[in-house]
Amino acid sequence: MERRRPRILLIDDNEATLQTLSFALRPHFSVWIARNAGHAIEVAKELEWDADAIVTDLNLGAGRRGDQFAAYYRERQKSETPVVLMTGASEIVDLHPHARIAVVRLKPVDLEGLIQALWSLIRRDRQGWESDSRPPSR
Repeated sequence: MERRRPRILLIDDNEATLQTLSFALRPHFSVWIARNAGHAIEVAKELEWDADAIVTDLNLGAGRRGDQFAAYYRERQKSETPVVLMTGASEIVDLHPHARIAVVRLKPVDLEGLIQALWSLIRRDRQGWESDSRPPSR
């Protein structure tokens, strides 16, 4: 069986945020990036709707919001994928009812906290993960 690291679908329309988060997550996970919801659909197809977790900004510019993409993804996914929603807004209202957001992180995102949250959300017993991709110790 091919060994692999947990796959994270990271979605943000801000290039600096996308690059910072990608840089922080890559030592721990395989990171697939998308710059908006439309691009995220293309990447999700490449992943065959089987990411281990999704990290998305709430506001992704034109088109679907992050919670709307999460709901769309859930309709097509192969398993129950945890979703971490990031936002710069102090109040979050009217999230899509089918998005089932697991964690909300306010921007600027605490990178160590995000990594720990992802490890706690992802099923650690999934077969095929690389043995060195365990959560970092505190």
